[in-house]
Amino acid sequence: MQLALRRFLLPGFLFGIIFTLTGQSGIQFTEGTWDEVRSKALEENKMIFMDVYTTWCGPCKRMSQNVFTDPQVGVFFNQHFINYQVDAERGEGIGLSNQYQIGAYPTMLFVDYNGQLIHKMTGYRPSEPFLDEAMSVADPQHVPEIAQKYKEDLSYQRMLLQQEKEKQNFMATLQKNPTFAITYQKYALGERNPELLSSYILQREELKLRDTNVWKEIAPYLDTVQHPDLAVFASRSLWRKEVKDGPLEQELTYLSQMSSPEKFSFAGRTWYDAVRDDLLEQVQLAANSKDSALAVATWDHLQAWSEGFEKSQQEIHQLIRDSKINYAEETGNLKTLQSLVRMEIPDLHIRYDSAADVTRKREILREAVDLLLTYQGFETDKSIFADGLALAEQVLSWEQHPDSYAAVAFFQFRLGASNEANLTVRDGMILGKRNGLDTSLLFKIFAKEKP
Repeated sequence: MQLALRRFLLPGFLFGIIFTLTGQSGIQFTEGTWDEVRSKALEENKMIFMDVYTTWCGPCKRMSQNVFTDPQVGVFFNQHFINYQVDAERGEGIGLSNQYQIGAYPTMLFVDYNGQLIHKMTGYRPSEPFLDEAMSVADPQHVPEIAQKYKEDLSYQRMLLQQEKEKQNFMATLQKNPTFAITYQKYALGERNPELLSSYILQREELKLRDTNVWKEIAPYLDTVQHPDLAVFASRSLWRKEVKDGPLEQELTYLSQMSSPEKFSFAGRTWYDAVRDDLLEQVQLAANSKDSALAVATWDHLQAWSEGFEKSQQEIHQLIRDSKINYAEETGNLKTLQSLVRMEIPDLHIRYDSAADVTRKREILREAVDLLLTYQGFETDKSIFADGLALAEQVLSWEQHPDSYAAVAFFQFRLGASNEANLTVRDGMILGKRNGLDTSLLFKIFAKEKP
């Protein structure tokens, strides 16, 4: 904000309506150096949550706009972590990215005051799974106000009933299978030699006792167990090596044997996230080497993997679209981005028209605006940016909103039409003030792009 004020002398009319600020909510990020943040973590006896982003990263922007601003996420993170953001391509962010070997964005780290890595997340997460994962890092027993929410939730109650049912089925299985009962007794008493583990795992598999929590317990000992089928059983339940270049036939075979409850369990979600993140890193490697064939093959793998985990078509589409945008930005291929945006805007228009309420319509509108603003990372090409302006004007025709005015103003500034852009900013600001709408994006565009 201070930089914007130093660089630009706004007309009095604009200045008055731009500075209408909303109350603070969501995650509150600490400013200062890395050493200062670590000192604060030591003083307050908290872990550090560090968001590592880049200015061109679409999923990073979505995390900042949709997740970090979530009041419930803010309550938890502000209470339990020292929150810190760094740009991976500027200042201390460059060294921190190298230190923690970050190759995809956004990457979110949980570290202690010594800088020791506790947990790492890569890629976009909606609020609920993001909060779930953070709670598992911080230990949800220390957050009764949020834990209570889950206890009151019907899905939580159904989970408890399911767990009780599984417990009863397990006890019945022990009674019917005395050999397994003896093996289980030895395991429960702490015996962990390779022969017992092998027998225990294979008997559970034969009896279809597929509990991913058991795999979590056994994971530290798997290297000591040798059996040709154990890799299949283990991979099905999460414990697997990183994905390498090439098809996903083996992983997809394991996945096809999993039930829906297994897929949607915490372990199943973690396995999905791990492979998805590996694939996204492959796209990053493909971008670094400008290997378009590898990128296309990896997007096919992402499609198959996400469909196997029964993700919605909209979620899959958005995941692959964001990856393609990042690929275009990383390789500097503006024409690739243009083709993608031209295909996406009509689809978003259909979704906008079919949305049932204003809130959903505006989410889709913002999605279209964010897509258009990915051009920010490129040098101006008049022909392509003129095409972008036409698309932005289409989005403005869906609904006159400060965000859609921001997209139009951006292209006008880049094409050298400063007078028209100033008028567009003015109209958007008047509209925002009159209707109580957020004008922060419009101000950011004005501050950054005005010559």
